[in-house]
Amino acid sequence: MANYGGGGIQIPWNMNLATQHAPMQIEYQKVFLQAANTSDFSGQQQWQNWGVSYTELSVSMPPMNSVDGQNFLAFLDALNGSINVFQFLNSVCTDVRWAYIFTYNGATVNKYFRLKNPMNKAVIKSGGTAGLYDGIIFEVREAL
Repeated sequence: MANYGGGGIQIPWNMNLATQHAPMQIEYQKVFLQAANTSDFSGQQQWQNWGVSYTELSVSMPPMNSVDGQNFLAFLDALNGSINVFQFLNSVCTDVRWAYIFTYNGATVNKYFRLKNPMNKAVIKSGGTAGLYDGIIFEVREAL
């Protein structure tokens, strides 16, 4: 596995899965690095804008059988919290709907992502068909 320039190791997407699952739903937000200072005397605000931003996503995966679901959770564990990075499947990155989110300026260079926080929070939906992971939801941020 290759080292990533910003720190950590690049983990292959969906490693060890029989079927390469693409995300079912993505919630997208852009975080702009800015700050404001408010005067205690006049209430006037002064803004600082560094012109830098990054992408955060909440990713919902489609239903998976128990083997793929467990392997996908192992993939999330292999990310070692926020240390290691990954890229989404190339077929997802080049999809017209998501190219802006997963590539730099809609081009052919795919972005790297890491888990949003070191706690490796993943939500597993229940109440569906027995033996299926009805949906794994996890949060990531762009690796800068």
